[in-house]
Amino acid sequence: MGNCAAKWVIQICDFADKPGMVQAFASIWVLFGLVAAGLVHAANGDPCDGITQYTLKELTSPRPEFTHTNTYSHRVRTTPVCDQEAAGICWIYATLGELQTSVFHRTGTALNLSESHLDVISLRTRAFDALRTPMQEIPEGGWTNNAYWLVQHHGIVPESAWTPRIKLTDREVRPMMMRYLNDEVGRYHMEAAKVTDPAARDALRKKAEARIIRLIEGYTGPLPTAVLHEGQMVDPVTYARAVLPLENLKVLRASILHDPIPNRLSEIANAKLKYRGPPRTQSLPYDLSVEEVEETARAVEQRIAESIQKGQSVPVEFEVDHAFFDSQSGIISIGAYHLPEGYYPLPQFYRQGAGTSGGSHAVEVVGVDLGSDGRVIKYLIKNSWGRDAGEEGYYHMYADYFENYVLSAYFRTN
Repeated sequence: MGNCAAKWVIQICDFADKPGMVQAFASIWVLFGLVAAGLVHAANGDPCDGITQYTLKELTSPRPEFTHTNTYSHRVRTTPVCDQEAAGICWIYATLGELQTSVFHRTGTALNLSESHLDVISLRTRAFDALRTPMQEIPEGGWTNNAYWLVQHHGIVPESAWTPRIKLTDREVRPMMMRYLNDEVGRYHMEAAKVTDPAARDALRKKAEARIIRLIEGYTGPLPTAVLHEGQMVDPVTYARAVLPLENLKVLRASILHDPIPNRLSEIANAKLKYRGPPRTQSLPYDLSVEEVEETARAVEQRIAESIQKGQSVPVEFEVDHAFFDSQSGIISIGAYHLPEGYYPLPQFYRQGAGTSGGSHAVEVVGVDLGSDGRVIKYLIKNSWGRDAGEEGYYHMYADYFENYVLSAYFRTN
């Protein structure tokens, strides 16, 4: 008898634990249940049968017979793996990784840019924005497109030119900083609610902005206003334009075009989103120069393969489902695991509508493994979870996961 059928029988046995005639009557139902469950299982098969023979360790690790190698047809040289720790700034790491890889491929210069610099500017920008909207928590996270905007408008600095006194990505510091910033914003709104004069309210806001800067820089120290480049001191924006040639930066954001949503489910999903209310603003502008298109997973796959073969890494955003992640080998695959018979992930639109989708994550694709037909077998992912995660910080995303969970990818078009 299958394990799923056995669960039903156990429930009947619980009822059968009664005295006298009731117990005798219940025992008949137990026998009937055993026969019925066995017949159903024999006729239809038990969906649990595929997993009942395995231990917990076997169910949570890739199958031994799953074919995996860490070799790739094409890969690009990139910067070392870093650890974003408690901060949701994977989008900054992925973007700076792509920019540094591009510079190295073009000039041979190995840059080591400061992610903390953009993180501090991002936090400050979000806190300032929250001063304009009462009773709204300062959001974290972001998209690669937000990071391109930060680079364009606030510049970059080398890691060697500025190191924060205390990193805001620290697992103990980050929650404290977010609490202090949110309380500072809330304190302003409570004071501003008592003021009717617009000029007086604006003066309060400027004081709040100054307190936010003092709070952040009390931990990190002052942000750099100039860095050394070719023998002279230049501001971070000028430095970015000198080493990255941002005037010629053209980026294409290709979002995965998934199957259309059935009308009835679309109505339900829209109603649920309306009930939940508008999503929290990310408080960071997008780089409007980035062209946006929707393409099939196959088309995005081809673009990634072509970029890697040209020596250009690709920032990719995807939905995280830890059920298919192996933190030791770095394998990310649906088919690598023992699954219930007939199991396959639900479409992305249904996961989002049902509220079961995972959080989004940004990484840098630095390699592809191609089959004899030219299709991508797996992608080499440079993550930002430190060298202890995956295979020394790298993950191997197989095509089955890519097709079901990837959201978008960014390509340099020039």
